[in-house]
Amino acid sequence: MRISRDLSKKRGHAIYGYEAQQRPASEIFSREDANEALVCAEDIYGSCFKLIEGDFDDKRK
Repeated sequence: MRISRDLSKKRGHAIYGYEAQQRPASEIFSREDANEALVCAEDIYGSCFKLIEGDFDDKRK
């Protein structure tokens, strides 16, 4: 839930930046931010895939 909540808070700013301040997303987020978001999204995807395939293990990291 933490990952999903964090990504959803950043989604709009990642696309549009801070429009009121005229700051594009490229000034707000770094490549490191993008890589972290990708790793988190892949983790969520992997968990959902396992759940759908019936192979979900509660002993996750």
